[in-house]
Amino acid sequence: MDKILITGGAGFIGTKIIEKLIKTHKIIVLDNFSYQIHKGNPLIFKDVTYINGCVTDKKNWELALSINPDYIIHLASETGTGQSMNELYNYSNTNILGTSIMLESLKNIPNKVKKVVLSSSRAVYGEGANIETNTALNPVSVYALTKLTQEKLLQLSCPIPFTILRYQNVYGPGQSLHNP
Repeated sequence: MDKILITGGAGFIGTKIIEKLIKTHKIIVLDNFSYQIHKGNPLIFKDVTYINGCVTDKKNWELALSINPDYIIHLASETGTGQSMNELYNYSNTNILGTSIMLESLKNIPNKVKKVVLSSSRAVYGEGANIETNTALNPVSVYALTKLTQEKLLQLSCPIPFTILRYQNVYGPGQSLHNP
């Protein structure tokens, strides 16, 4: 049974992924259980291994990689375009530094990870029409810039195969209404 490490796995997208994979995969979650998102009440799955910590802490990556995941789904991120314009440090720290530490860890800590899947955003295109042929990247928020930087970091430094997914507006049942 493959092991999948999901950073930010206690969040909205992470919990939906866990619901789909928990019966066929061993799931490990690295999440800081942000109060802004969970208000102290995150959804916890019984058969999931949780690491309560931030992706910006190398020790958390050492612990997560010691569990020998086969794949990483990197969701951990500060989200929201408006909030990002006032919280530059938080967004840069979590989104860029967290991704950098993941990549360094993959290079420097023995592991068997076969692939990384990065959660990015359509915000990297900027405002305006969102059509399939739109290839011009024009981030117009700190959030969008950090997501594009994450993508570039993987393209330049990831020692293993990776896939980048650019989500549109994600919403649905179970979404946190506390997170702006």
